[in-house]
Amino acid sequence: MNLELITFAETFYQSIGYTKIEAPWTIESEVMDITRPEGRQGADLFGKKLVASAEQSYLQLITEKKLAPGKYVATTPCFRDDKEDLLHQHYFLKTELININFKNEFSRKDVDIMIEEVLQFFSFFLPVKKQQTKIGFDIVDEKLGIELGSYGLRSHSFSDDCQVQWVYGTGIALPRLSYVIEQVKKKGYHQAVIPKVAPGSFLKILEETEEAKDAYLNRNPIMLLVELADLYGAVELFLEKEFPSMTIDDIKTMHEVTKRAFQNGRR
Repeated sequence: MNLELITFAETFYQSIGYTKIEAPWTIESEVMDITRPEGRQGADLFGKKLVASAEQSYLQLITEKKLAPGKYVATTPCFRDDKEDLLHQHYFLKTELININFKNEFSRKDVDIMIEEVLQFFSFFLPVKKQQTKIGFDIVDEKLGIELGSYGLRSHSFSDDCQVQWVYGTGIALPRLSYVIEQVKKKGYHQAVIPKVAPGSFLKILEETEEAKDAYLNRNPIMLLVELADLYGAVELFLEKEFPSMTIDDIKTMHEVTKRAFQNGRR
């Protein structure tokens, strides 16, 4: 499983305003009941339920009064009592997004905002589109129409003084995304699945780093040198966009200072 994609997803969502948190993998049965589909029992572990999604983890934290209103991102395993096939497994990894509100002020507009954010993320890998469902929306790949994530708006009364509304959605699920990419895209220069990001962003630096790593691991020295050159270019374009008063020479100057400090054993 390409865990680098999870790291990239968490980095992207944090860069646009989500706060990364650690989420519990087990929850109370009553919490699972809030989002449990009809006919599903869930998986048990030491008197609790294993999460089917980090959405349930967030709700557990709300019941424990450990989560304030806001936008969060967390990654957990998901345990499902689904029938297994090429797209469904009893367990997989998913990065889940949530936007929590205690004042019932959310609307369809807030769901659309999250969907637009996730559409941008998936577009780094393949063409995708939004599709309406009976309970909300899915994002699917354009070629095969396979669902990559589900999105919607829910509310629940946790107590008389705790009425909660939240927008939920999939940030990335593995191996689902990897499987779809394998079906719709042929391999190019690289063996690994690597996002394609617009030049000038910090994420472009991460892309070029992953491409250099792929070349290194596949023992392709010529490609590695090419990717290192591309990495240099990505840093240069990032400086032009985010720090226009500085150049790559300024980084070199700082490098020489750091080099001197290490050589002299003083920092």
